[in-house]
Amino acid sequence: TFSFLNLHLEPKMTAQVYVVGGSVRDMLLGQPPRDLDFCVTGATPADMLQLGFVQVGADFPVFLHPRTHDEFALARTERKVASGYGGFSTNTAGVTLQEDLMRRDLTINAMAYRLDRSLQQLVADPLSAEQWASEFDVQQVIDPFAGKADLADRIFRHVGPAFAEDPLRVLRVARFQARLGPNWQIAPELQAQAAQLHAAGELAALVPERIGKEVLRAVQEPHACLLPKAFQQLSLDALGIKWQSDISIKQTQPTGPSLHEAVWACFQPSWIQSCSWIPADTKRFAAKVDRMLSSQLDTSVHTLVVELTQMRLFNMTAAVDVAVLDFVEILDPANIRLRAWNKAKHIKTVDCPPGPAYAQALTQARVAAILAADSA
Repeated sequence: TFSFLNLHLEPKMTAQVYVVGGSVRDMLLGQPPRDLDFCVTGATPADMLQLGFVQVGADFPVFLHPRTHDEFALARTERKVASGYGGFSTNTAGVTLQEDLMRRDLTINAMAYRLDRSLQQLVADPLSAEQWASEFDVQQVIDPFAGKADLADRIFRHVGPAFAEDPLRVLRVARFQARLGPNWQIAPELQAQAAQLHAAGELAALVPERIGKEVLRAVQEPHACLLPKAFQQLSLDALGIKWQSDISIKQTQPTGPSLHEAVWACFQPSWIQSCSWIPADTKRFAAKVDRMLSSQLDTSVHTLVVELTQMRLFNMTAAVDVAVLDFVEILDPANIRLRAWNKAKHIKTVDCPPGPAYAQALTQARVAAILAADSA
């Protein structure tokens, strides 16, 4: 019986598969990745399709694994041919690994890990992130642009001229700063490159939706308080974002704050309401919290609202969050608020399988505890 798993393509191609990018960076930082990005040299689109991979787009050399849907990208070079995010032409013929890594943004993201498995083996027996992490050997890391040295020195440095071809990469540097923390520095030459992009009008020309997507990811990172300084260093002040003078988000869960918590903590209230790319439900949440905190309520209410915001009771949907705030606002200003919250915040587990539904169930249990205390 014919099976694509039985194809023997080595005489036609000398494909080599690598794990690339953030997966390698995170392993070297001691943070095993949750998924893997693969790069393939020595293969053609026809070879990938023959092995059962599914191409993402007709003109884009990225393929999904037939079983795991992991991304396998053919090594490619890119050339800017028009303005905008899609204004690139790509070439995969004869492209080497180093040529592929050269088009990446930062040196810490331009490393690769050579696998000793063929494409056929990876189709028949997929490689999971956990398995790769358990087998990781630092000697297998390919590092043509001194990414390991920049990791050790904690420096964000761009790989080369290709960085300027997508100005959104400047925003991603700010997000990496917010993720990795205050011990990391932005290289002077990267700051100079960002200043050139600003002077050329490239940063101001970014589509608002792309700016919003990147910034909203950044404010949920563990060190979002570093974003105003990073924006200043990277000439991103021209985007007009109005930051709070003192950004403080209490990290109580490894997933970080919810989107509306982060937005409320990071941006000035009036700017939140005027921003086109902040979701409407997040705006409602921010307006509700600000109105409560600015009202003439007693100290216990202020304490409760701040705790609710910082301690992540708000981790479901904005509709539920606003409903909880409505409840707190109409309560009699007695100590029952604090007693109810003290009871609710000590609910740490619920009878629910791990996964996205767990946080929902935990929030529902905490809200129920507050409501029960009020009706008692």
